[in-house]
Amino acid sequence: DIFGIPQLRFQFRWGENELLMWEHSKQVMIDLFKAMGGELWGADAEPNRPGTSLHETGVCRFGNDPKKFVTNKWAQTHDVPNLYICDASIFPNCTDKTTTMPIVAFTMRTCDYMLDNFKSGVHKRA
Repeated sequence: DIFGIPQLRFQFRWGENELLMWEHSKQVMIDLFKAMGGELWGADAEPNRPGTSLHETGVCRFGNDPKKFVTNKWAQTHDVPNLYICDASIFPNCTDKTTTMPIVAFTMRTCDYMLDNFKSGVHKRA
């Protein structure tokens, strides 16, 4: 910047999968509204640029391979077995709308898994 402080610059482009999901979800909504006798208004031609909806995801993605993913399917970190991540960062793809209910559902599922692990002795109380 003008004071000599380095600035972060990055470039972003929606991936093919995100764009396909975007088109699919638009069509599902159009079909749903039409089936109910309505009409969908305001569907954009392409997804908003990141940061406009503030539902970014994918920072700590879940998957089976510890070399590629931070957590397993239960949101349990591969490197620290008693650490679970229960927020949108584990989701592998961005969503265009609120992630609140998927986070709640995933967290409830993870809590059940954690309780089972405590009951079976896999995890010990601190």
